[in-house]
Amino acid sequence: MNLNRRHSYPLLITLAALVLSFSPAPAAATDLIRVYLQQTTSSSTILRWRTDTAEDSRVEWGTVAGSPEFSVDDSTVTTEHEVKITGLTPNTVYFYRVGSTAAPLAGGDADHFFKTSPPTGTAVPTRVWALGDSGYPHPGVTIPGVWEQNGDAVRDAYTAFNGGKENADVLLLLGDNAYTNATDPEYQSALFVQYEGFVRTASAWPTLGNHEGFSANGLTQSGPYFDVFTIPTKGEAGGVPSGTEAYYSFDHGNIHFIVLDAEDSLLNYAANLAMLSWLEADCTGNNSDWLIAIWHQPPYSRGLLHDSDVEINEIEARRKFLPILEGCGVDFVLNGHSHNWERSYFITGHYGDSQTFGPEHVIDGGSGDPATDNAYGKPNRGGTPNDGTVYVVAGSASEKRPLGPNAPHPTSFSALSEMGSLILDIDGQTAVGTFLDLNGVVRDTFTIEKGTACPDTPLAGCGDMPKSRLLLAQGSVPPQQKLSWRAGGGNLSAADFGVPIDPSEEPIDVCFYDANGYVSGGQLPGGNGYWSHGRPTVYKFRDPAGVQAGLTRARFRMSEVGKGAISVKGKGDSLRLPELPLTPPVVVQAKNPSTGGCWESTFEAAQVKKNDARRFVAK
Repeated sequence: MNLNRRHSYPLLITLAALVLSFSPAPAAATDLIRVYLQQTTSSSTILRWRTDTAEDSRVEWGTVAGSPEFSVDDSTVTTEHEVKITGLTPNTVYFYRVGSTAAPLAGGDADHFFKTSPPTGTAVPTRVWALGDSGYPHPGVTIPGVWEQNGDAVRDAYTAFNGGKENADVLLLLGDNAYTNATDPEYQSALFVQYEGFVRTASAWPTLGNHEGFSANGLTQSGPYFDVFTIPTKGEAGGVPSGTEAYYSFDHGNIHFIVLDAEDSLLNYAANLAMLSWLEADCTGNNSDWLIAIWHQPPYSRGLLHDSDVEINEIEARRKFLPILEGCGVDFVLNGHSHNWERSYFITGHYGDSQTFGPEHVIDGGSGDPATDNAYGKPNRGGTPNDGTVYVVAGSASEKRPLGPNAPHPTSFSALSEMGSLILDIDGQTAVGTFLDLNGVVRDTFTIEKGTACPDTPLAGCGDMPKSRLLLAQGSVPPQQKLSWRAGGGNLSAADFGVPIDPSEEPIDVCFYDANGYVSGGQLPGGNGYWSHGRPTVYKFRDPAGVQAGLTRARFRMSEVGKGAISVKGKGDSLRLPELPLTPPVVVQAKNPSTGGCWESTFEAAQVKKNDARRFVAK
């Protein structure tokens, strides 16, 4: 027995060593290279992540951190993981975890979350953070007062301004997002490492820059830019399908964003025609409160190396994009390219070089800052043609250069050689723009207020028009919305009404309210392009296209002996009617802000004949 034990012991050792020598090594743990969100909408989002070894994919999510309620798997074995989750609730925060069916890799905590956007058309306070030329992630070239790089400081200044949170409701990348050639390793450093907290909590919406063009092509939709970003081509995030990742649009609540390609598609004849045709369809079909357009090379700039009178992309963008966008009532145009800050006055109608810019293009030559001046005002809500646009060059998110020798551009209210970023805070009918420098100092701020023709509640003290009828209707086919107000039996003096056929006169405002406040309406602009004056006591307004707040016809008859009369009609989605039914009492007012003249009809509940989801009728 002892002998067997003695002889067996070395044998066991030998066998054990043999097994150890032929046993495979334990599998190496998978490393996560990047994780980020794409294409977040009111009901869906896309989770993307990269691993160093190929494996399948699993996403788990729920409304409580660390307690996922749902999961979805993808059996594809890959290092580039992309999973879309759907059926989400609008305007809701979800926490997520990503990994494989074998093990999670990241998330399941309070740092990995996203917030779905509000339903399209719904006004919710929204913070937009726009980064132009952010591709230098760290302090680099420094010639004090001349040429500096410090993307870290710009990022950290915004984070502090944002209450210490690495997040934004909408994150815009204005091109040149990764220097120098926008390669995949450069994107890893300049975007996924530099803005790690931001891209895992908010979708980044990019546009092509000229440096993206060193490694990507907008015509073939190939290269690192198109590999990195998942861009909607079929209208998945709102707007008209573009059919290409080179340009697209998306919605966030009551804001519509249009992203254009001012690089490859702009200068190719066939691609440019297709893009302009799509742009026309997308922006004219838009019915959001706010319209924001972005691309890389700006229509107005006097940067050190980029002059919009010289560079062909900038000239062509100004000539081709601006007439369409301004015709749709665009509110902001955001660009990069020049590594400085330039912000225009409130302007419209200028499509030539800088020498052709004049006072006729300036709607408001003030600062737009209510603290020192007045906010820029738009009388109607939504898009009205050529009612004013602010153009911003925010190309200094990681590097600043001096302004050019001929700076500032004549359109500019503010022009600064400073590093920083643009913050847009949009709340209802008010938008506040802020240029925050790398030290966290606000260097420029401006405000646009919409719906100034119609305050949120009716004016007091208007003259009564007691013999009145009102119809508001939602049709089943376009034009979906209709409006008709007929009022009489009151005093409507010529002195109070004014002379709207004279373009120098104040416009007439027509506003509709129910018990909850503003319903519809806007401004009837002055000028004989819209007004006629047949009989001395009658003025007529006509705008068949309904571009002015959807109001297509109006007739005002003067009388100071109780025989004054008003008739206003409108049709089309530009009326922007709310969901019916309305809550009585319903008040309709016409007013001339310059004279103080104001006339109204009030419809109490007893006068309402029909009030359902399709039609409101009162008399």
